Amino acid sequence: MRGKGVGRILYNAALAFARAHDCYNVTLNVWELNTSAKAFYQKMGLVPLRTTMEKIL
Repeated sequence: MRGKGVGRILYNAALAFARAHDCYNVTLNVWELNTSAKAFYQKMGLVPLRTTMEKIL
Protein backbone atom coordinates (compact mmCIF):
# COMPACT_ATOMS: atom_id res chain seq x y z
CA MET A 1 0.00 0.00 0.00
CA ARG A 2 3.05 2.27 -0.22
CA GLY A 3 2.36 5.60 -1.82
CA LYS A 4 -1.40 5.47 -1.23
CA GLY A 5 -1.48 7.53 1.98
CA VAL A 6 -2.44 4.63 4.28
CA GLY A 7 0.62 5.07 6.51
CA ARG A 8 -0.06 8.79 6.89
CA ILE A 9 -3.71 8.12 7.80
CA LEU A 10 -2.74 5.49 10.39
CA TYR A 11 -0.02 7.69 11.85
CA ASN A 12 -2.37 10.68 12.12
CA ALA A 13 -4.98 8.44 13.79
CA ALA A 14 -2.37 7.31 16.33
CA LEU A 15 -1.48 10.94 17.05
CA ALA A 16 -5.13 11.89 17.44
CA PHE A 17 -5.67 8.97 19.84
CA ALA A 18 -2.61 9.96 21.88
CA ARG A 19 -3.70 13.60 22.07
CA ALA A 20 -7.24 12.60 23.07
CA HIS A 21 -5.78 10.58 25.93
CA ASP A 22 -3.41 13.36 27.08
CA CYS A 23 -0.26 11.46 26.14
CA TYR A 24 3.02 13.34 26.37
CA ASN A 25 4.64 11.71 23.34
CA VAL A 26 4.44 8.94 20.76
CA THR A 27 7.45 6.63 20.50
CA LEU A 28 8.06 3.87 17.98
CA ASN A 29 10.80 1.43 17.05
CA VAL A 30 12.16 1.01 13.55
CA TRP A 31 14.92 -1.28 12.28
CA GLU A 32 18.08 0.65 11.41
CA LEU A 33 18.30 -1.00 7.99
CA ASN A 34 14.69 -0.13 7.10
CA THR A 35 15.66 3.11 5.39
CA SER A 36 12.28 3.62 3.71
CA ALA A 37 10.44 3.40 7.05
CA LYS A 38 12.96 5.73 8.70
CA ALA A 39 12.51 8.25 5.88
CA PHE A 40 8.72 8.02 6.19
CA TYR A 41 8.76 8.60 9.95
CA GLN A 42 11.16 11.50 9.63
CA LYS A 43 8.88 12.99 6.96
CA MET A 44 6.06 12.70 9.51
CA GLY A 45 8.12 14.80 11.93
CA LEU A 46 9.61 12.15 14.19
CA VAL A 47 13.23 12.59 15.24
CA PRO A 48 15.71 9.93 16.44
CA LEU A 49 15.65 9.59 20.21
CA ARG A 50 18.22 6.88 20.97
CA THR A 51 20.19 4.10 19.34
CA THR A 52 20.08 0.53 20.65
CA MET A 53 22.70 -1.93 19.53
CA GLU A 54 22.84 -5.71 19.78
CA LYS A 55 24.92 -8.70 18.81
CA ILE A 56 23.17 -11.91 17.90
CA LEU A 57 25.02 -14.86 19.42
